Amino acid sequence: MYDNGQVQEAIKTLRKHRCSLMDSLHKSQERVDCLDFLVWRMEKEKQSLIITKKKERHYKMECTVKLELTKEWDKTFPKSEKVNHRKVTFPNRYGIMLAADLYEPKGAEKKLAAITVCGPFGAVKEQAAGLYAQTMAERGFL
Repeated sequence: MYDNGQVQEAIKTLRKHRCSLMDSLHKSQERVDCLDFLVWRMEKEKQSLIITKKKERHYKMECTVKLELTKEWDKTFPKSEKVNHRKVTFPNRYGIMLAADLYEPKGAEKKLAAITVCGPFGAVKEQAAGLYAQTMAERGFL
């Protein structure tokens, strides 16, 4: 196609192929998520049969661990004047306490669509993922 001077047609074909690959990737990710959930659920049921009351109390205490978070701006990008930023903590389904940055548009009064942003393996929230989240908050997302 490209040799015949049909550049536009080649671009169109490549874009279609890319969309097809992304669709398959998303379908595969959904399957992986389902498997992860099933494994987690089975492990949880197995644990509930084995765990003694003493271990259950210890597990509940792990969920109450308070993380010490900095209050000052600790990002590598400038803070937006259009966005409120705060740090939040929450336990995940395994009881591990997680920390996150929450970016919300200033003056938002109604419910907002939320986007969770996560960087690639090895990334930290103070770099690119935080900048993307802040930009999405500037555009009206939580």
